[in-house]
Amino acid sequence: SFERKVQEYAALHRQVAGWVPPAEVFDDEGGFFADELRDTLIAVRGEARQGEFFGGAVGAAFKDRIDAALLYGVGGYSTPFFDPLVWDPTPQVNDPLPEVPGMVQWPALAIQLPPLPRELRYVFWGRDLLLVDAVANLVLDVLPAALPEGARPGVTYH
Repeated sequence: SFERKVQEYAALHRQVAGWVPPAEVFDDEGGFFADELRDTLIAVRGEARQGEFFGGAVGAAFKDRIDAALLYGVGGYSTPFFDPLVWDPTPQVNDPLPEVPGMVQWPALAIQLPPLPRELRYVFWGRDLLLVDAVANLVLDVLPAALPEGARPGVTYH
């Protein structure tokens, strides 16, 4: 069901992107800060909520897959990691992903998760896993506590 929902969203994203003039999709430097695209997607997906992609058994399966990947050596790959401060709230569904210093992706772990269409990314925000539309800079779902306590890139997990 996760893959089906992701493909349905990607098709919607591509359709909506066709409605937004290209000058509004990309800023002057060719970046992907697409306010107009994000606003249109939010309007079209008015009923979006946490758990839409990672809900129920899917979230449990993701946590199991992450635990197994960490147990079998993914944790040893070092990469920059964003660890939010106590007062940095986890982004919510339909929020833009805040700009933060350094990466919030963990590529060695993300490749252990189901593949995503080119518009989407897995992002780790502290221990939470976010599904993000990278083109629209839009949080689609949040899986709280996807990473076990203490799991960080470059740290051996037992």
